[in-house]
Amino acid sequence: MPRTNKAKTTIKRNATNTVKAVTKEVKTVKNIKIADNIKDINNFAVETANMIVDESFETAAEWQTIVDKAIKNGFQIASKNQDLVFSALESVKGSLVNGTKKFSEIFSKN
Repeated sequence: MPRTNKAKTTIKRNATNTVKAVTKEVKTVKNIKIADNIKDINNFAVETANMIVDESFETAAEWQTIVDKAIKNGFQIASKNQDLVFSALESVKGSLVNGTKKFSEIFSKN
């Protein structure tokens, strides 16, 4: 049975509509997949940023403890060095006083 032009046009129109509908559904599925991928990427970025911030706080706390100890020990070392310097200066002063007395005794006899 031969098809009429009207039947051919109707078949073409139905096929075109079907192709358009399928194309629209494919685009919708692609958009959904893209949106899901974007959500996954965003969630990963947020989780990674939170992890970095948490690790940074932990590391900063550890370094704060280390620096605190270094400063305290540094003050103790500086205090000991200061005591050594003053002891050395007192020894030099004593030597100068004794040396001056001896020098005066030697030259006062002449």
